Amino acid sequence: MSNRANGWPALAVACLTLGTTVSIGFAQTRLHVWKGSSQPGNGNSWTTAFHELDDCLEFAAAQGDYPYDIWVAAGTYQVHVPASEPTPAAAFVLDGGVRLFGGFTGVLDEMDIGDRDVAANITILSGVVVSTATPEIAPCGDPDAGSCFEMNGTPGCDEAFCCVIVCDFDPQCCENTWDGLCAEFAGENCYTRRVESVVATSGDGGTDRQANGFRIVDGGTDVQGTRGGGVRIGDGAMEVVLGTVTGNIAYDGGGVAVHAYPGKTVTDASIWNSRITDNRYVYRGGGVYATAPYTIVNSEITLNRTGCDVGEDPEACAADVASALFDGAPAPSPGQGDPPPPNRTIVNTTVTLNRGTPAIQFELGGPLGAGLELHNSIVWGNLAGSNELPCPDDPLCFELSASSAVAARYSDVNTGPDAIPSGWTASINADPVFADPAAGDFRLLATSPCLNRGLDDLALPDLLDVNDDGNLLEKAPDLELLPRIECRVDMGAHERCQAVRSDLDDDCDVDGGDLGELLALFGGAGPTGDLDCNGVVDGGDLGLLLSDWGPVSAECCVGAVTAALAYGAGASAAMGEQGAIEEGAAMTPEMLAAALGFASTEAFIAWIAEQPFETIAAYMALLV
Repeated sequence: MSNRANGWPALAVACLTLGTTVSIGFAQTRLHVWKGSSQPGNGNSWTTAFHELDDCLEFAAAQGDYPYDIWVAAGTYQVHVPASEPTPAAAFVLDGGVRLFGGFTGVLDEMDIGDRDVAANITILSGVVVSTATPEIAPCGDPDAGSCFEMNGTPGCDEAFCCVIVCDFDPQCCENTWDGLCAEFAGENCYTRRVESVVATSGDGGTDRQANGFRIVDGGTDVQGTRGGGVRIGDGAMEVVLGTVTGNIAYDGGGVAVHAYPGKTVTDASIWNSRITDNRYVYRGGGVYATAPYTIVNSEITLNRTGCDVGEDPEACAADVASALFDGAPAPSPGQGDPPPPNRTIVNTTVTLNRGTPAIQFELGGPLGAGLELHNSIVWGNLAGSNELPCPDDPLCFELSASSAVAARYSDVNTGPDAIPSGWTASINADPVFADPAAGDFRLLATSPCLNRGLDDLALPDLLDVNDDGNLLEKAPDLELLPRIECRVDMGAHERCQAVRSDLDDDCDVDGGDLGELLALFGGAGPTGDLDCNGVVDGGDLGLLLSDWGPVSAECCVGAVTAALAYGAGASAAMGEQGAIEEGAAMTPEMLAAALGFASTEAFIAWIAEQPFETIAAYMALLV
């Protein structure tokens, strides 16, 4: 395995991607990777696909005929290294011009990017090294040699790396027999080899790098100076799309690090429609550590934490630094004044349940004007240090280390007891009302103050075609690939879709319960109940609710996660002595239209939408 700039192994990467550079019009050479190919060869088709990703990437690097698109079928892919060679810094290294796409089956002989299914065909990039047998120590890695952790009676053992460790200490274990002392030494000294970063840029300064549709797992170490256990962006531009970065660890940036290699420059790093979750860090940035330009769009940064366990002394494990995102702006060069503000923008992203204070920390060497742009996003409910109390219940917890370093626009940020900074635009400090945060469901319920509270112009177009539909002009879909704007864009990673707009009690059915909820909200300013986003709950919203009547589609159903189905005093009083609509009453818009003598349900809906509230309430009560 050859090494190139910055010591990264000569492999081109596949995984999440960072960088908003859009490349259109280049003739990409397509290669295929599928463990089930019947005639593994040059990778030009699924039939001749490479069995292993690192073989394919090494082939591409040797050819040098960039750009390449590499399609990868479902499976787990690891880097293979001879047991006698050092552990590489990264499992997969991405050169400029290499784009990787996961989520294929291989079996179906997919020919179009839209044929893949990232959710169904899980494609994993792992940071655990596969140690291969070495000729110089013949018994090491021999599958017939027996377990390294048992007195197997043969020379050597089946796991090559462990075997090399033991035989380097006691050559008799490989020359004669693997006895009890060999097995005991193995149990005390063998360990799983993990790369510092699962995915890393190569140092060639390239662009047009993308890894799309992968889970990045089990990368990194806690050694001081390591950065980006999952993904390390050290030069040029790179994009992470439709990814999940989880179960990684690093000294800085357990999930992702955007930090230039010595003598290199990061021009653009971006994360689109991805989850950065459950990563660990020692010092700074459990989710993301960034000292260079970055953009995060339609993503979640959740459940990242320090190396602390519950009950540990926070000072002993550095729990007082950023748990979700560490943002270190570049310091000015001597005699050069302040550097130009880098592009650092978070759009329609949810940052919650990360552990460590603050959730987002800033160390700004330049002016505060070089701070973060936070658009249509939610930063709420992160945990203080090793405690289990969410902000703001823990008095030691705060979500942002310097609100003056943030230009928050149309976002929901917990500022604790402090007021929203005067320089922020249309932002709020309120519980976002997630569906089921304990289960990792951060979609918004019907009572969320974040619904229809973003600004459409701040939602980005689908420049990377994350939903594979070929339309780069539409607004980028939400994290679940649902359409982003139905009425007015929501805050956070999830858009409450059109089919569920009228399910005000979140029971996955638009029925009498929702009608009662709407009547209780009648005349209010919303956002709950203001289905047409005109600033008031009125007859137009009633018309939309009646047109939505019936079960909610499965893809939009948030689930019956709320127990409250009561109608509220406002609706009951308005309906007078005849009472509110009973829960479970067999009433449909068709029945209402027929009872009132309308020729069609549509005609009834159009009429009732124009009526005053008292008339609406009276007819509803009459028909029950």
